[in-house]
Amino acid sequence: MAPQTLAYYLALGSSLLFSFSSLLFAEISRKISPLWMNVFKAGLAFVGFSAILIATGWTPISPKIAGALLGSGCIGLGIGDVFLLIAYARMGAARGLILWGFQPVLMAIEGHLFFHQDLSWRVGLAVLFLIACLFVFSFERFKKEGHWELVGLVTAMLAMLGDNAGIVLSRWSFDTAPKMDAFQANFIRCIGALAFFAVYNQFHKIKFVDGWRRLGPHGRLTATTAAFLGTFLSLCLFLAAIRIGHLASLSAMGASVPVMAAAMESIYLRKRPSVYLLVALAMFLVGFFILVI
Repeated sequence: MAPQTLAYYLALGSSLLFSFSSLLFAEISRKISPLWMNVFKAGLAFVGFSAILIATGWTPISPKIAGALLGSGCIGLGIGDVFLLIAYARMGAARGLILWGFQPVLMAIEGHLFFHQDLSWRVGLAVLFLIACLFVFSFERFKKEGHWELVGLVTAMLAMLGDNAGIVLSRWSFDTAPKMDAFQANFIRCIGALAFFAVYNQFHKIKFVDGWRRLGPHGRLTATTAAFLGTFLSLCLFLAAIRIGHLASLSAMGASVPVMAAAMESIYLRKRPSVYLLVALAMFLVGFFILVI
């Protein structure tokens, strides 16, 4: 299988895991707080990546690369994800991810400027289909409610910008240290995220133990499942894709996340999918087919 095709499938798997976990993230964020959920999922991912590195070993890297990955974790997994879960808690997982459809445009520009990646007509056409599926979905929400929630949209936009900056720093690190794998990169990124939360805790107590007690057995299982699938496994797949793939094409896969989340939300809440959702899913499948073929 060609590296770029493999990267598409890895990104798709990451999007599926993240979409499902977003429903659980939203549930826990409303019950406890978005900040608590972020600390928990970053901590669980850190433990998982630590165990893998103990088994596989460490690739020597320069302080500059380590600093870039720490910054990526602080901005993307720390600050960005806090804003994202605030959007989840206010708007729901599917709507909170609406603005992710604009990320391909940013990533296409950054991939061209920073990494000299070409933009072919095929990639551009696929991106258009993937973004179109997002607009079909968002139009349905606007038609139903007639307005947008400003705070939720602003926090979702800030989350997207943080995630975007984290991706660029991660890709630069992989290009500079090609022998480094995604496990080591994610381990360092998790340290960056946890460092941000440690500093934040000095000014506003997170009360992690109290939140864990309040969840109860079912809530703890939900939080653990969401963190394992949506952070640990999803990060493994996505950074592996970023390491070998074309940034604009891979970020276009992010446009599918709100639609996937909406589809899973229908299944999770046992609601019949709307015509808009089915059209959006069809557009996503066409866009994905163009990318992989």
